[in-house]
Amino acid sequence: MIINELFDKIAQWDYTETVNGQIKAEFAIDDNLYTVIFFELEREVMWSVEFVVGAFNDAGQWLSHNIEMTGTGNEFQVFATVLDIIKKATAEFDIQKLKFSADKYETNNRSKLYTRMVSVLAKGWDVQIGDGSHGTEYLLTKKGYQHD
Repeated sequence: MIINELFDKIAQWDYTETVNGQIKAEFAIDDNLYTVIFFELEREVMWSVEFVVGAFNDAGQWLSHNIEMTGTGNEFQVFATVLDIIKKATAEFDIQKLKFSADKYETNNRSKLYTRMVSVLAKGWDVQIGDGSHGTEYLLTKKGYQHD
């Protein structure tokens, strides 16, 4: 199987919030609701992205929150959807740099899957992968970006 084919099945998703410095998108697969959150780290340049199983209520409080693997067997559809959200959000909101990490837990390590995901996303981006204090860190910079 070609790596790109692993990320072809995308769930329907919607932006649930786009305020200054924060973008949220949500999608559901089976009985799990997922939230992808972008945080502005450096004004209009650097953003952080993370995703969790869970969602917010209308007051902005977590209804549920889990960053562990769910064990549902849907990881490729989840990552395909996360990739789609990242691609569209970075284009729509003109995000030039994107930072995220694969935290190392006692029971699992997502860095291999994240690295595969980055290889699919990498077209149009310069990618730096390094070891951080809590796991593998990824920094993606749009090709041709020059800081003023």
